[in-house]
Amino acid sequence: MLAKERPAPPVMLVMHEDAPLRQRITESIRDWCDGGIEAIGVMNFAELEKTLIDEILKKDRGEAYMRLVAVIARYGNVQQKIDDFLKEWYPAASLAELPADSKFKSTPKKRENIFVAESDAWEFQQNVETLFHDWSPPDSEVTFTGKEGCRAAYMQKWLFQHGIPYKWETGNPPGKPGITAEIDKIRYPATLGQLFERLIVRDFHYKLKHRYDLVIVGAGPAGLSAALSAGIAGLSTLVIESQRPGGNAAMSINRIENYLGFPGGVTGTRLAKLAVEQLEDVTTVDLRPTLEAKGIKEEGSRYRITVSGTKEVKCVSAGMILIACGQVYNQLTKVLADGTKTVLEAPVGLDVRYVVEKHHVTDANDKDIVIVGGGLTAGRAALHYRMAGCQSLRLVTDRNLMSGPLNAELRMKGITPEIIEEVVDIVDRKGKAEVVVRPPGGAANSPLLAHRVHVLIGGTPNTNWLNNTVEMDGKFIKTDRHVASPVCVGEPSRILPFCTSRPGIFAAGDVRVLARRRVGQAVGQGVAAVAAMEEYLDHKGSNGVYTWENVLDDGTSHWRTWRLAVKAVEDRSSGAGSG
Repeated sequence: MLAKERPAPPVMLVMHEDAPLRQRITESIRDWCDGGIEAIGVMNFAELEKTLIDEILKKDRGEAYMRLVAVIARYGNVQQKIDDFLKEWYPAASLAELPADSKFKSTPKKRENIFVAESDAWEFQQNVETLFHDWSPPDSEVTFTGKEGCRAAYMQKWLFQHGIPYKWETGNPPGKPGITAEIDKIRYPATLGQLFERLIVRDFHYKLKHRYDLVIVGAGPAGLSAALSAGIAGLSTLVIESQRPGGNAAMSINRIENYLGFPGGVTGTRLAKLAVEQLEDVTTVDLRPTLEAKGIKEEGSRYRITVSGTKEVKCVSAGMILIACGQVYNQLTKVLADGTKTVLEAPVGLDVRYVVEKHHVTDANDKDIVIVGGGLTAGRAALHYRMAGCQSLRLVTDRNLMSGPLNAELRMKGITPEIIEEVVDIVDRKGKAEVVVRPPGGAANSPLLAHRVHVLIGGTPNTNWLNNTVEMDGKFIKTDRHVASPVCVGEPSRILPFCTSRPGIFAAGDVRVLARRRVGQAVGQGVAAVAAMEEYLDHKGSNGVYTWENVLDDGTSHWRTWRLAVKAVEDRSSGAGSG
């Protein structure tokens, strides 16, 4: 079954007589929302009016038409004309004023910020997001009920990035805590997995009880690239993911600067969106972003994966498995009196976060912020907070691992990473977090007060659920040459790349031993792992039976159907030769 066609993306019209500047403004808007909203430039009111009248005529003819969010223009003497026109024909759309020309650079370089001051760019970006938030058209695809706050901002940012019109009703949802989402008159808990499944993925090609050729655990860069390759190869494939597709890369504030084909870099969210969009056209792949893997058990020559997140089934069947579930964020620890370490739990109610996203910094003007971490993400987070107007900012770490250029940029913004030995504790001081740190050299502990704390200290492979099903090195999965008895194929025999200690179970991305945590590398590994799977399936044992004959039993599998046809030809040739 093919996915339902999504409506055309919402549109913002930018009116300015300067064509190059107009183009740069529309490009910036598209970039901020990762392509979720279309931005179109018009020169003057006459062009604006013609564009919108054409769209009205399309609507009258029953054709797809522009869903207008806002007109952003220099007011001049046409403000009233635009306002009157919108009230009559596009009552849900807003009219907003462009920043003054003096705030834009006269000749910005390609892919350079077009604003003179970063603060002006940040303010305009926030205004664009607010226009989308306030839109609330009658044909909104989802209605939320819940209190505004950090979690609401997280949802709203995601909706903005995906161009999904919504309504937000403040208050407590009926009979349910937190935030709920009503889609097609059915109310769900508002999680990104549910939103992805109901608004983006929408339909599935197989039922969950299907006997898949391949199940991929994790929808990060490695998992998504593997799913695309496996689907194109004809393997019936299920991708399970308990969070949003894209993995940690989709939640990172860092642009991916070295990904081929994206001059100027690309956000993880944009990359994940494009990958999911590609998968929509592959009829042999199901993406289920509400399932979580809990364990693996053998089932003859196949495997069963225990899952949570569905009442329909408790296990899914797989001929092969790719473990590509990435990493989870490291947490602070503290030493107990007996010398053992335990997780340092912040008191309930304090704003302590183990991730940072762009929307977190929108309310930073009057807040005291402490960032714990010495890597790229911590440094970038500090810069984003400073850009958003945060003046009270402390960046503490036991090791400064940031690059020279990043350190230089921090110094230019008046941010100096402070070296500490460790974070000793986090306590509640009248609603603020007191981060107790131990300075180097045996000095007395020092308290840092903060409205919000970000702990950005790296990650650990998300492999606890495996319960040592495969050989491990700590929490990392051993593959190919690191495995004591690896799977070997071919003549002469060679180690199968990406194989684990269990035949038919592979691993790719950040879960592997010696992983480098690079998006491009993970994408390549996903593709290469599928190539290794095909080698595994096509291996003929000493009994003359191919591996695929034992592990693939999906009667609808294109890969298996093709291989059966090839084998029939082989058998006929063999019979003719023996005769």
